[in-house]
Amino acid sequence: GLLSRNIRIIGQDYADIGEEQFGARVLVSKFTQDGTEYRGYAKISNVEFVRAGQEGWTDAFDPRYSLAFLNHEDSTDNDEFNKESYVKKCAFNYNYNAALGTFNTNNVLIEDNVVFRTMEYGIRDEGIGNRFIHNLVVLTRFVGIHKDQRQNFFKHGCFQFKESLDPEFRDNAAAGCERAGFAGTGHICSS
Repeated sequence: GLLSRNIRIIGQDYADIGEEQFGARVLVSKFTQDGTEYRGYAKISNVEFVRAGQEGWTDAFDPRYSLAFLNHEDSTDNDEFNKESYVKKCAFNYNYNAALGTFNTNNVLIEDNVVFRTMEYGIRDEGIGNRFIHNLVVLTRFVGIHKDQRQNFFKHGCFQFKESLDPEFRDNAAAGCERAGFAGTGHICSS
């Protein structure tokens, strides 16, 4: 997996970053101000995220991931009004939290991405019908070990799909995951 890209989002490097683990983040969401709803969409392709994410902030209402889609709701493929979001051919290089998360976000294509060194999760999905195709996640650290939290028994995966509904998941790979490579509830079969 190639980690370098020409377009880069880089978290500041400073003396205490190793201890504080507080990097850059990108949030795609919606909000309401003065009665008007504003909704963001993101078509992110060939971008490298370096020193991103903020350790410890994993809640679905405030995910401090390298890239998070929060309450984005529906993405529409090839929409004439540009209401489509995707993440393609990106690199997430040295993250202080999960690389990518989708929360109340549906039908987003996440394809051909490379993720290296995350905390707790690599990629986390809590949406409906999101598509994960040909992604690679390498080296996801379990915070219970690295922060000496002996009472922490949570088992998260490089790919975390326990709260997602009907994801498309194919040709993905996970390596060097502390706890689990793939964590999900499975799919109900009729046969």
